[in-house]
Parts: sequence; C-alpha cells; structure tokens
Amino acid sequence: MEKRRNATIDFIRIIASILVIAIHTTNGIIAETIGRWAVPFFMVVTGYFYFLNPNHDRLIHIIKNLLALWLVWMVVYIPNGIYSLMGLGVKQIISKLIWSIIGFSVFYVGSWYLPAAAFGIWVVDYLNKRQLPKKLTGSIFIIFRLCIFKLCWFSFRKTFNDSLV
Repeated sequence: MEKRRNATIDFIRIIASILVIAIHTTNGIIAETIGRWAVPFFMVVTGYFYFLNPNHDRLIHIIKNLLALWLVWMVVYIPNGIYSLMGLGVKQIISKLIWSIIGFSVFYVGSWYLPAAAFGIWVVDYLNKRQLPKKLTGSIFIIFRLCIFKLCWFSFRKTFNDSLV
C-alpha cells in the first residue's frame, strides 16, 4: 500500500513542532497559551492515522514503536536521572523510580507523552470495537476543548502574573 502525505497535516505538524520547542524553551505568552494545543494535536493525529486502517497488528506495531522510542529516550536521559537523584534518601529514590514506571520519569520530564499515546490509542481502539465512540464523541470533544482551555488559561495567568512581578 502506497503511503500518501497530507500536506495540511504536515504543515500544522511543523507549526506544532515549533510550538512544542517554544513551550520547553521559553516563557512567552504564545508558547504558554496557543502553544498548548500542540501536544493534543499530535495525539489526535496519531489516532487519525491509526483509524484510517485500524487492525490488531497495526495497533501492536504502533504501540511497540511508541514504547521502544520511550525506552530509548529513558536510556539517553539516564545521566540526567542519576544527577536528579543525587543527595536524596533511599525512600525518596525508590519513590521517584516507582513513579518513573508510570510516566513521571525522574530521567526526563517529557517522558509522559509516549506511554500516554500508546495507552490512549489502545483505549480508543478498545472503545471503538465496542461502538462507544459514536455515543461519546460529543462528550469527548467537549472534554478535549475544556482541557485545552484549562491549559491555556492557567498558563496565560501564570505567564501574565509572572510578567507583572
């Protein structure tokens, strides 16, 4: 099967990628408000491309790729994790390592995205097989929009308040 590109999605991906970089490197109002739609956009695009041709083998392939990439990044960031654990007690180290397993990595702050995408696509596929998305689409959209609004609003307030000080 020939892979076709979607120029519109590719263009928005470029903008979203720049915004993700801005979120992680600046404190500007644009990065903290408009930029907050970039990560959810990537989640939606992952689901969109999966559901163009959903099947079990493809689902497993995508999840394996996401988790393999996550594992590689965890290995790359081991020095950062070791540095962040220096000076902590044994209980604190064990606690941080346990939290690292479920996505709050001591090694890399952005590590939540890849396991979340893998889990999210599995959940959506599971619900899709049971015809639940057709019943929940409106609710899911409203929740999605509220989450984006919350992220943008609180980020804007924090950025605006910080600029006043």
